[in-house]
Amino acid sequence: MSSATFDSRGTVGTIELGASFALGDYWQITPLVGAQYAELRQDAFTETGAYDFSYRVHDTKATARISYVGARFSGNFVLTNGLSVGPHLGLRYENDHDAGEDASHSITFSTDHFGQFTQVGQNKGSNTQVASIGLGLKTVVQSTISLDYLYSDSDFGHEKGGQLSFSWFFLSTTLN
Repeated sequence: MSSATFDSRGTVGTIELGASFALGDYWQITPLVGAQYAELRQDAFTETGAYDFSYRVHDTKATARISYVGARFSGNFVLTNGLSVGPHLGLRYENDHDAGEDASHSITFSTDHFGQFTQVGQNKGSNTQVASIGLGLKTVVQSTISLDYLYSDSDFGHEKGGQLSFSWFFLSTTLN
């Protein structure tokens, strides 16, 4: 069995614009639009354990420029000291503008027996629908720490996973 250890680094930046509308005392809905840039850099590595069939994987960088539109349904239940907790459910449509760009998604492999080859493109495709459910802790300084479960359905399959995020709001108000 082959194995390898390698380092990778990722950077993600998101900007989102939405307007929250109150649905009673504790609930709100927020239609939103947003943009995201993501970059992943991976160092080169060589597999071990498969002898002549071990891959040498070259260093690489992948990027994604994503725009999205969606909505978030959330609750807000006040605790003590200005903190509040709230469940939330989100739905959004994403378009990855770099999905078809070979230069944005390529990785090169080589082996002693098969030579060198490059895989291009990414596995999601351009269009993705994302659903999320989670719980957020809001603080008095217009920030939220959230833990979410996400499920996405894209052109070429689906993904699921968890996300821990920190958000800071420049301007935040709920419209009645």
